Amino acid sequence: MATTGTLTVDKVYLEADIENNATFVAVACQTDISMELSTDLIEKLCKDTGGGVDYDEGVKRWSASLSALLALDSVLGGVDLVDLWLAGTAFAIKVQLGGTSGDDILGGSVLISSLSINSAGGAGAYATYSATLQGQGLPTKTAVV
Repeated sequence: MATTGTLTVDKVYLEADIENNATFVAVACQTDISMELSTDLIEKLCKDTGGGVDYDEGVKRWSASLSALLALDSVLGGVDLVDLWLAGTAFAIKVQLGGTSGDDILGGSVLISSLSINSAGGAGAYATYSATLQGQGLPTKTAVV
């Protein structure tokens, strides 16, 4: 049965298939993820609209971004993404919205458009990384089985 009510942050997470073999692995030590879906709007301003503006739908775009602790001993702990960025390799992602049977999954093929490794903070603080993943084509919406 699908999750109901408000989701807690631990129920929204990103998985990736960096080997392109349909095996999705959760990004290690995720601290933050977001997914943006947008549509370019084409303005239609006609003399006969009385000064009001209408819009037509244009190109759809999507992207995902994530932040995580840099975990060198984990699959998808950060360094794997450097290799994918260097090679310009597209890979599939899924953003899980709940993780229970019937819950939604958004995803598709992405390229890494930016990657940042960070070492901020004082003694004892952990290194982090962040990545922006640019979607290719339209995202898919499926359900957890």
